[in-house]
Amino acid sequence: MKCIRVMWLCIPTQVTGLVGHNVTLTCRYDAKTHGVLSFCWGKDRVPTSKCSNTILSSTGEAVSNRRSSRYQLLGRVTNGDLSLTILNARREDAGVYGCRVEIPGWFNDHKVNIELIIEEGNAREKL
Repeated sequence: MKCIRVMWLCIPTQVTGLVGHNVTLTCRYDAKTHGVLSFCWGKDRVPTSKCSNTILSSTGEAVSNRRSSRYQLLGRVTNGDLSLTILNARREDAGVYGCRVEIPGWFNDHKVNIELIIEEGNAREKL
């Protein structure tokens, strides 16, 4: 997923998940060029600095702060894959999530905003 950039705004993309299923919100950057960088995920749009309502963050390869074990990074952080997987999605997980990668320099941070919509699964999926 990528955000749609209009001037300096980053308009969130949408991802739909099902209650009780895992859902992944994509965030990637060029780790070959920049190396492993600090990043954060928040449950809100990416603000001017850091993340709002931080749910997961890191100052390198290892996660230094995680609000819940349901928030997982299943990709290779060393390759720039910071995609957030929410295990066993719940209705209350719906909302906007923001990923910020702290790229050195002024106004260089990589920011992604994603709106997560959670729907009920059908009866067949619940069996």
